[in-house]
Amino acid sequence: MKLKALAGALAVGIALAGPATAQDTETAVIGVSIPAATHGWAGGLNFHAQQTIRELEERYENLDFVLSTASDPGQQVSDIEDMMATRNIDALVVLPFESEPLTGPVQRVKEAGKWVTVVDRGLSQENIEDL
Repeated sequence: MKLKALAGALAVGIALAGPATAQDTETAVIGVSIPAATHGWAGGLNFHAQQTIRELEERYENLDFVLSTASDPGQQVSDIEDMMATRNIDALVVLPFESEPLTGPVQRVKEAGKWVTVVDRGLSQENIEDL
């Protein structure tokens, strides 16, 4: 069920960004931040995230994805900050490793005018995400 939610969030993000990217020649960059494959469920999550990203990149040539997997909240925070600083992401899909440590970094992504969706567990503050 959670894998379907992540795939659904990616698809909705594409649908919302689709009309704009279809008219633009620029590539939209979508960051995806999820927990690392430390056990069976997370392994499935990682597999399906990679598969969905491949399929979406093949279908939408003006989309680029940055996938990061983190084994702890600190690494996930760092990954998201790196996405903003070095990849200039246009949107973020995140499944927080833990809610509290990820709230501030995800809020900064939103405050920078980026589209944000949070999958599975929420953040410790409401109304940060677009979806």
